[in-house]
Amino acid sequence: LVHLQDEVPRAPQYRLMPGVESLLARLSTEKRFLLGLGTGNIEQGARIKLARGDLNRHFAFGGFGSDAEDRADLLRAGVRRAAQTVNVDPTACSVVVIGDTTRDVEAAHTIGAPCIAVATGTQDLATLRAAGPAIALGTLEDTDVLAALHDLTA
Repeated sequence: LVHLQDEVPRAPQYRLMPGVESLLARLSTEKRFLLGLGTGNIEQGARIKLARGDLNRHFAFGGFGSDAEDRADLLRAGVRRAAQTVNVDPTACSVVVIGDTTRDVEAAHTIGAPCIAVATGTQDLATLRAAGPAIALGTLEDTDVLAALHDLTA
């Protein structure tokens, strides 16, 4: 973590995915959404990476690799934290996963949540679609992301 804390602020390859800032800013203003992070990174590592893009302010909680190795289990940890935040039972939470890998789609299916797959990582749109997300998009800039979130949580 010491090296990560030194390297991330200087890493020339660091970039935010197109559309992430505007989508998070928009969702942060809508009271019906609680934004959580689900990542295989341990929490401290994830927070270091998010800090460079000033994104920590959008994620008060999450499920992390430090919670569980299994992606579905770490998503469940994030859902429990979301429920604690608003003082409800986790089963009362309506969860939508936004992910960029087939593992994200599979984990969403495992916890019974729809997934919006976005081809911003190493897997292309066809590969993501084959995993069976509720919707698959090329980028977070796509206006369908927001529409899909509204539809999937209606």
